[in-house]
Amino acid sequence: MSFINKLTQKEFNELLVSTKTLHFVDFYADWCGPCTRMLPIIENYAQDPDFVGKINFHKVNVDYEEDLSLKFGVRGIPYFVLFETEEKEGKFEILKNWVGTQDPFKLKADMLLTLSASNTLVVSPTDSINIPNSNSIDTSILSNNK
Repeated sequence: MSFINKLTQKEFNELLVSTKTLHFVDFYADWCGPCTRMLPIIENYAQDPDFVGKINFHKVNVDYEEDLSLKFGVRGIPYFVLFETEEKEGKFEILKNWVGTQDPFKLKADMLLTLSASNTLVVSPTDSINIPNSNSIDTSILSNNK
């Protein structure tokens, strides 16, 4: 079962008039080897507690959705874009994009930083956050003494 929605031009137009939301889109092609390798990583993110309820995940087949690919300026695949729709305005803002195979850890870190910068990273009272106290941080790596 996939947690990623296939996105067409029609569905994209419907997203633009929905509520203010974040969307991650994977532009791919069935024949693209790097796209195939990245798909399980993106599917994992779609189920990741850091992103569930905060980002909607979609994929667009560039062979069938050429107009949508052009709208996002796709020149190479895989192409990933994180964008935000404006509430009922029919507009969207690209927050970040990536081209080509990505390191899964760096991609996730980039996504989390982008969420944080866009003030969309919302923590509910039920979320657990581990913040180390200053006594538990090894500061010896910060000194220049050898």
